[in-house]
Amino acid sequence: MATGNTLSVESVLDDDTYFVKSYDVFKGRYKMPTGPDWATEIIAKIDTRIIQSVKESTGRTLKALGIGTGNGRKEDFFVSHFQAHFDEVHQCILEPNKDMINQHKANVSQNELKGVTYEWREQRLEEFMTSQKEDEKYHFITAIHSLYHVHNLDEALGFLYDKLEENGILLMVLGIDTGLFARVSSIIPSQYNRVVSFSTRSLLDCFRTRGISCEVHNYPLPGIDLSGCLDNDSNDGSMLLDFLTHVKGFTKAPFESGMKEEVFATIRETEMEAKSLIDVEAHEVVIVQKKNHKN
Repeated sequence: MATGNTLSVESVLDDDTYFVKSYDVFKGRYKMPTGPDWATEIIAKIDTRIIQSVKESTGRTLKALGIGTGNGRKEDFFVSHFQAHFDEVHQCILEPNKDMINQHKANVSQNELKGVTYEWREQRLEEFMTSQKEDEKYHFITAIHSLYHVHNLDEALGFLYDKLEENGILLMVLGIDTGLFARVSSIIPSQYNRVVSFSTRSLLDCFRTRGISCEVHNYPLPGIDLSGCLDNDSNDGSMLLDFLTHVKGFTKAPFESGMKEEVFATIRETEMEAKSLIDVEAHEVVIVQKKNHKN
C-alpha cells in the first residue's frame, strides 16, 4: 500500500496529454513484426460471418462499435476492409482520451473512406452503458487492449454481447497474463493506476456462465526494448516505466519501497531473461459470435 496521501498518486489516465506521450514512447520501443500482424490474420477468420450478420439484419449497412479505440488505427483497418462490401458503414467510436480522439479524427480526415460515417463519444464504457439506446445493435464490436479499465467485467461483457446483432462478432484483445504489463499491473493496487488485473481465463469464465462459447487465438509479439527503463537520468526510459505501471512519475510516487522494488525486480528479471526484449509478450484474441442465445 502507499504511504501518505493516496491522492498524490496519479494515474497516467488522469492526464490525457501525458498518457499519449508515454504511449508513443511505448509504441516506439516495439520491434516491428516482419510478416502480417494479428489483425490481418484475424480478419480472414471473421469477415464472412460479419458479412452474413449484416445481410440478415440491415442488408446494406455495417454498424460497428469500438471500445477504448485510442488513435483508432486498428478500427480503421477493419472498417476499410468491410467498406468494400457494403454501401454504408457506421462506426461508433468510444474513447475517453480527447487527445486520442483528435488523432483518430485527423487520421479519418486523411483516409476519406467512401460511405463511412462516424459517431464520436468521449466516454468510458460504463458511461456509454448508461446512455446507450436499449435497441441499438452492432454487427462488429471491438475492445482492443481496453478492457483493463473496466471494473465490473461480467456486467460489461454481458452488455457488449447483448449489443450484438444476430451472428455479430465481439472481438477482444488482451496481453497474456504472464507478460510484463500484466505482471507489473498486478503488483500495483488498481486505485492508483486504474488498471484491473485479470486474464483471458476471466473472460472465458464470464461467457461460460452464460453458456456462450469463445474462440481464442494467440499471436506472439516480437518484443519491446526496455533499455533505460530503470535509469533515473533517462526521460524516455522514465516515460516507458510510467506507461508500464500506468502511474505518472512512478519513481517519485509515495509508495512503500517494497512495491517499487517488486516492480523494478520484475523488469530486471525480464531484461535478464530476454536481453532487453519482452519475448514472452503476446496478444490473445478472443472472438465471440452471437448465435441464437437468449439471456
